[in-house]
Amino acid sequence: MGESVNLEELEIEEEKKEILKKIMIERGKKGFAKKLLFGIAVLLAVIEVYYVLHFNTVLYKLFYLVGINALWLSEPQFLNQLQPALGIILSLTIFSAVLMYPLRRSNPTEEIPWYDWIIAVILAIMPLYITYLFITQGSVEATIERVTIVELIFIPGIMFAVLEATRRAFGWILPTIAFAFILYGFYFAYTHPPNVNQPLAWLRRFFNLIISQNTGVLGIPIKVMVTYVFTFLFFSAVIER
Repeated sequence: MGESVNLEELEIEEEKKEILKKIMIERGKKGFAKKLLFGIAVLLAVIEVYYVLHFNTVLYKLFYLVGINALWLSEPQFLNQLQPALGIILSLTIFSAVLMYPLRRSNPTEEIPWYDWIIAVILAIMPLYITYLFITQGSVEATIERVTIVELIFIPGIMFAVLEATRRAFGWILPTIAFAFILYGFYFAYTHPPNVNQPLAWLRRFFNLIISQNTGVLGIPIKVMVTYVFTFLFFSAVIER
């Protein structure tokens, strides 16, 4: 008797998981959301191929061979470099994740609720601060010279946006692990402040590590994602078609 009850419970749980998967997939396949997410996917592909994989350099060489010197294709404009492009890619990815996955898995909705649209826009704005820093200062390495209200809003906002998008897509385990490492970085920065006589110098150091080119949200994982992972997925999709 007990075994039959357990089997029924397992079947019910499996049915719930299947329903949840279907709802989560269908959220982005209706009406305006479908067109918008498709447009974002196309834009991400263009940014990846043109800017991150340096297709602009290939175009420059092709034009040069036929006698057209299109210098604007080879000049180091902000989008032709990896870090600002990563900020835009991260922003679009977070926006798409918030729209595609529900706020709570226990209470999924077939339509995207109004509050998810607001959350998606707010969280997508946060990573664009990285692109803004690159446009205004030419780098994201040690660009925060003093902690202002802007940094206090955007840097924690970037961390929260990444954690929330990850939680919606994969559950609580990955964001919990990431949050633990963030807390450790915060603690280390507080207990090992730089030898600079400035207020909140330790917090400035922590913020710089979060948005640095080599650590934090612009570290190796996202660089691997936008180069190797995207390349394999892109060409596999082309071959499959």
